[in-house]
Amino acid sequence: MRMRTLGMLAALALVAGGCAASDDDQAKEALAASIMEESDSTFKVSQSEADCIAAGFVDDIGVDRLKDYGILTEGEGNSKTLDDVTMEEGDAEAAADAFVDCVDVQELLTDELPLGGMDAEVVDCVKGALSEDVIHDILAATFRGDSPDNASPGVADELAACIQS
Repeated sequence: MRMRTLGMLAALALVAGGCAASDDDQAKEALAASIMEESDSTFKVSQSEADCIAAGFVDDIGVDRLKDYGILTEGEGNSKTLDDVTMEEGDAEAAADAFVDCVDVQELLTDELPLGGMDAEVVDCVKGALSEDVIHDILAATFRGDSPDNASPGVADELAACIQS
């Protein structure tokens, strides 16, 4: 089962209207615009974070591969969300790298968790369990179509222990 917060990240609809395969800059612009469009309803990122994520996807995965996955489309067609795509290992790692390199994913995810009113020790424990490396591995697993539980076994137990302490 996918964690709600990962589903939130993976719900990005990355559409590139009229993007030529050789026009990386146009692809980056379209991807960033789509990320910003989804930002309000899915999660909040700044324009510079969206630009960075888009650049990571285009530079490290490539326009042709993004089109193959259906994330990037030509014209006005519907694109797939990241939740609908199963990426190859290297591309999944590159996608996770882009998110982790561009966004404070730990803050993003922990801000979405209902931690308000909890003891500071519990909040610190949760943040420790959701380290950047753990989040990276969970994102990469999600992009591969694998269960996040397989990427970081024991994290759910660790989080439960944090809350019970």
